[in-house]
Amino acid sequence: MRQRKGNRRGLTLILALFVCGCGAVVSAQHSPPYSKEEPIWLDFDMESIPEPEGFETGYVYDFLNGTIFQQVKQAFDFPRHFRKLAGKPREAYNVNTLDKVPDSSWFTNRNGRRRLSLEEIKRGPNENDGPAEGPLTVVRGKTAGLSPGFWVLDQEGDIYILKFDPPEYPELATAAEVISTKLFYAIGYNVPQNTIFRFRREQLRLDPDAPFTDHLGRRRTMTEADLEEILQRSAQQPNGQYRAVASKLLKGKPLGGFSFVGVRADDPNDIIPHEHRRDLRGLRVFCAWLEHNDIRLGNTMDLYVTEDGRSFVRHYLIDFGSTLGSDTIFPNVPIVGHEYQFDAGEATKVLLSLGIYQQPWLDRKHIVRYPSVGIYNVTDFDPPNWKQNFPLVAFENMTDHDAYWAAKIVGSFTDEQIWAAVETGELSDPEAARYLAEQISQRRDKIVRYYLYRRAALDRFRIEQSGTSFLLRFEDLREEMVGRKQKPDNYDYGLRCAAEPKKLIDSGSISQPLLTFSSELLDQFGGCGRTAADRHVARLTLRRPGESHVVQVYLYFDTARAELRLVGVQP
Repeated sequence: MRQRKGNRRGLTLILALFVCGCGAVVSAQHSPPYSKEEPIWLDFDMESIPEPEGFETGYVYDFLNGTIFQQVKQAFDFPRHFRKLAGKPREAYNVNTLDKVPDSSWFTNRNGRRRLSLEEIKRGPNENDGPAEGPLTVVRGKTAGLSPGFWVLDQEGDIYILKFDPPEYPELATAAEVISTKLFYAIGYNVPQNTIFRFRREQLRLDPDAPFTDHLGRRRTMTEADLEEILQRSAQQPNGQYRAVASKLLKGKPLGGFSFVGVRADDPNDIIPHEHRRDLRGLRVFCAWLEHNDIRLGNTMDLYVTEDGRSFVRHYLIDFGSTLGSDTIFPNVPIVGHEYQFDAGEATKVLLSLGIYQQPWLDRKHIVRYPSVGIYNVTDFDPPNWKQNFPLVAFENMTDHDAYWAAKIVGSFTDEQIWAAVETGELSDPEAARYLAEQISQRRDKIVRYYLYRRAALDRFRIEQSGTSFLLRFEDLREEMVGRKQKPDNYDYGLRCAAEPKKLIDSGSISQPLLTFSSELLDQFGGCGRTAADRHVARLTLRRPGESHVVQVYLYFDTARAELRLVGVQP
């Protein structure tokens, strides 16, 4: 009898904690989503700091950390589970009041803010066209990663890391690396300069002190035999030249990669937990688009750089050899994009069904149509269920708002821009290049269709003055990026006081993405708000007829300046 009472008490305590946890979570979401202050467009995390300590990790660490350690830790994050059960997942921290990601040492808004020219797409982060003509001095053997390579010093004094294609699949990894570099740069990430580079064996001179680590992990001086072995493992063109990716050495001191959870303890600028950064959460959508399955700590890099008299950490994505149809030394295998390398969820399904359940991708034919492209298509692509090699906490935390932000950027790329990026891969087969560009474009469209229909997709709000009235213009992104056959008859709207939602100011329908605020309507803003932060602030809701998705726009009428301002957006 006592045992039963004890069980009831324990159950009551658990339920009480659950209710309190959910209540705390829901209340935490109620901070004002608007501000009369100017939105933050630059998250200045570039103050001078002491030099942090560097560290090195490897593939085994990335696998164990992502697959086991972080998964166990997240399993005991009960507040996170409470938030999901309450339907209130924690939104990203580095977002301004207009739901935009400010520029920072992590991310710079590029194509999503201003469509880049085709020349800008082709140039990407490049400072020059690659190694200078003439002899190249091999100063170091490249032993990290799957692709063979080495470091060279050119006649201008610049250092490049040369990486090659496997003999069976010439152009595969080099093209993927260069094309993906251009697109990730245009999206907004920090990436190295990568260019296609061709040279002959006689151009190479081996530095007698070049360091080398062999396959047994022994460190020694590099020999001519080591150099010959690397070249023998690399694709050689019919004219005798070697084709490589020339990755210009990044400026700054390498500190190792960045984690997708937590912060860097020795970087005072790094105060936002990485799992709550939208530029890292939304990275999942970009990686899915370009099949960057090997995204992990080991393929990122923190650099201690000095710019404008300040020394700080800048964060980079590196190594795109496993993107598009390439898995670096061979084409993608069927599991890529569908499962983690060790997927407990999928394994459990097979186990519980006694082997009856089989993964859907096992029945699909994966044919290498073009050796220079590998396996990359839209047919097998499932945007919301795409998976990289290892679980990443930031990716698991991605919300609909994060995905919507990323999908808008993906949708900003035109077919012409995508073709410009593909051209930088210098594929010798025109049919292969056209096929790759088409698949990238079609995967773009699939991402846009899925994620834009999970939100209202009414965006790009801007205010214009017309006499004594103000015009609020916006754009229907489904019209622009998805291309429906018929436009909606109208958009329903409701205008209420922001802090007092029961106070209705106006409502109705409009047939165009344009709403007029007359002086008489603006006068009614005066009855809104009881505090300085809320006074004269109204909330406009917009939706398509018959849809539940709503976008909320917060507007402030500054009576002193007789000006209507946009002070908040929640898509």
